Amino acid sequence: MTNRAGHALLILASTCSLMYVFPFWVAPASAQQGQSEIVIEGEFKGKEGDPAGDLSGIACRVERNGHTCLVVNDESPFAQLAKLRDRRLTSDRTVDLIENLGARLADNIPPAGTFGSEAKARPVLSTRCPDRPLNKDFDEFDGEGVAYTPTVSGGFFYIVGSHACGRGNPTRRRSTHLLARFRIDESGALAEPAELTWRLGEALLKADQVSANYGLLLTEEQKGLDIEGIAALSDDDLVLGLRAPLLGDSDAVILRVRASELFSAAPEQSPSVRVARVSLGGKAGIRDLATLPDGRLLILSGSPQQQPDIPQEIFIVTPSDQPVWEVKPALAKITPPRPEAKAEGIAVLGVAGRTVSLLVLFENIKKDKPVEYAIELP
Repeated sequence: MTNRAGHALLILASTCSLMYVFPFWVAPASAQQGQSEIVIEGEFKGKEGDPAGDLSGIACRVERNGHTCLVVNDESPFAQLAKLRDRRLTSDRTVDLIENLGARLADNIPPAGTFGSEAKARPVLSTRCPDRPLNKDFDEFDGEGVAYTPTVSGGFFYIVGSHACGRGNPTRRRSTHLLARFRIDESGALAEPAELTWRLGEALLKADQVSANYGLLLTEEQKGLDIEGIAALSDDDLVLGLRAPLLGDSDAVILRVRASELFSAAPEQSPSVRVARVSLGGKAGIRDLATLPDGRLLILSGSPQQQPDIPQEIFIVTPSDQPVWEVKPALAKITPPRPEAKAEGIAVLGVAGRTVSLLVLFENIKKDKPVEYAIELP
């Protein structure tokens, strides 16, 4: 089942099951203008086993005993499983993305389960940021977004790297230019190791309106390309949200790609890509994406270049084949636990009528607990 209607039915069935078995995930009328803090149990790990202070993405799969979620932070070579139930997010084991693979991923013949080649997917600009030495590379994935999509035999979790230069260290880490996925069987078990592909870079080279930004520094002057969000419209239709660049200094960018083309071993099959523009007000970029059961997308917006005056908001949009997608506000302003807290990820938990229960994940989970919002959709 690969068409959008089939995908919507799969998600709708999961959501209906969720509302039937776990009614506490359905937004009650009294909470439609409010929010609830999510309690954290256990520890989310960061680089070298330290507590994570930089969570950057989350997606959840509905199961009969709650949600199984996959969480990623942008400074580790792994992702982490978690269980969400009764507004408690409980950490579970980590799952490797690139750990112990190292520079083998950049070989002419990469390890089994790796598609495409690093050389073919790299930016070609002479002005791109310089590569790191191989012996100082592949220590983190720089995962920025997570998506889940159901299939007739289970599902997939996708994890996307930023495909960008470093901000603090303006060099190109090869391992951040990967897209990973875990297959999920009918029981909910992950098939490990993750499948990896370089071929998203090939698609970025063809994304005409932003290809010239691929590989540039993440500064206001150079406006380098930076992927921050991912969602699945179907099991073969992925959308990617760019934090930067903005088109015309005002429109954020969504890229649409085919999973079957990115995870293809056929070198002659070049991945396709479509570019859509969305206006999120002011100079806001995309920080994350999430799919609703009816096929629409939720967009988490925020600052593309660390500008403190750009609010964090949530918008809703209907994907189409048009170059410009019309957006509507869904949550005019996120109220973070602290004024400086950064909203990094969103996950749809359930839908009842026009009200969606939405988890918002903040970067530093030790200081800023995730929040569940009940949002009345337009």
